[in-house]
Amino acid sequence: MTSTRIVLLVLLVGMVAWWLWLRSRPVEELDLTVYTAPEEFEETHSLQFLGGGDDGSVETFVEKEGDQYFLRRPLEDRADPTRFLESVRAARQLKVLRGLPDADPAEFGLEPPHHEFIMEAEGGATWTLAVGDSVPTGGKVYASTSTGPGVVVLRSFSTFKSFVPEIDDLRHPQVLPIRSPVVDSIEVIAGGRRLVAARESREEWWSRVPANLELAALPINRVIRQFRGPLISSYEPADVDRSRLGLDPPRATWIIHHNERSDTLWVGHPTPDQEEIYVRPARRDCVGRFPSDFYRDMVDGWPRLANVHLLHLGEGPVQSVTFLDPDGYVSWESGQSSQSSESVESVESEHSGQSAESGQSGSNAPAYVLADERWRREPGSRPVGRPQDLERDLENLLALQWREYPLDPPKRLEPELGLAVETATAAETLWIAPAESDSLVWVRSSRRDLWGETSSRLLLLWRYRLEHPDM
Repeated sequence: MTSTRIVLLVLLVGMVAWWLWLRSRPVEELDLTVYTAPEEFEETHSLQFLGGGDDGSVETFVEKEGDQYFLRRPLEDRADPTRFLESVRAARQLKVLRGLPDADPAEFGLEPPHHEFIMEAEGGATWTLAVGDSVPTGGKVYASTSTGPGVVVLRSFSTFKSFVPEIDDLRHPQVLPIRSPVVDSIEVIAGGRRLVAARESREEWWSRVPANLELAALPINRVIRQFRGPLISSYEPADVDRSRLGLDPPRATWIIHHNERSDTLWVGHPTPDQEEIYVRPARRDCVGRFPSDFYRDMVDGWPRLANVHLLHLGEGPVQSVTFLDPDGYVSWESGQSSQSSESVESVESEHSGQSAESGQSGSNAPAYVLADERWRREPGSRPVGRPQDLERDLENLLALQWREYPLDPPKRLEPELGLAVETATAAETLWIAPAESDSLVWVRSSRRDLWGETSSRLLLLWRYRLEHPDM
């Protein structure tokens, strides 16, 4: 009995030792890198996506041409280089969760596959990834590659994003291929009006048609910045009725000239939710959706792009504001008309020396004057009670602008108030006249020979200051 126990004990020890030996042996793991695309595919010429549709016969083909990428099938368009390179990188760094080297691909929906991804290197070699059934537990999919045995398990989300993309995801979202950092000139046709403008500097555009029109750089620059961006969110079907979208004829046409190249964009209606607008780049046979930011800048033509600021006094603080007698407006207007052939700068320079003759009563004219860094009210040289309020009102005065560019301004008005505004280097005059609406007034300046509308607060404020010298 004792010997039997000894034998059993020896057998037990031997089995444990054998089991421990088996556990300590190095496991021959499957090298999962065999499934990834080889190094030669760092330089990839084309991508082919097969599968999809009712019969699984949809083919999408994208190829690289120089430093640009193009969709060739099922339609012709610019391709997004970012998405192209993402697919290449995903193939080169394929994340295999599990390898089944001895599995039969036919049992996992891989003969034939549901989808197929074929990548061609610059040298002509190809690498293929086939996508089969989903793993029953969810979140994963069976696949196979042309460089590894059997079947592999991949994550569904990353696999479909990189190797089974929607065709719209492969299209380039950039509106216009403005590759030059500097735009030379633009042409805008909208609202029955045509604008041709050249860039003088980053903050200055000069209008050629209409001649001598002052343009605002901000709306032009921000529209061009929008056109440069990758902002097309989706595309309309190829057979969409373009007239219904405001693209045949277009609401506006923008032609951008840059680096001896021209690109045209047609702008249509807003989408029903007003969040986007329909656009069609001339070099691409497609209609895309584009953010509706600055839509009015795009479709209202040059009146929307014109400079609507009234004063242009340059740098430096205001030195004085003099109230002008409205009776002097007629003689002031006559003086302006006699100088209409001169440049705006010449008119302003001469006017700075004539402000005392523009309806004022010499040194007795009511005025605010900055002397020794203190504001005083003339005549009488009384200190201003709340100088910070005056300085705020002067800042608003310098920023004064028309509500919109006046397309049909009145020819003659009788001003109720005039203001001569002077800095150390320049002087300009404002004339203010009542309008039919209580919320608006007409205003013109010595540099803008048109009457345009602005808020009636301008007249209310400065009339009150004229009538209350103790302010």
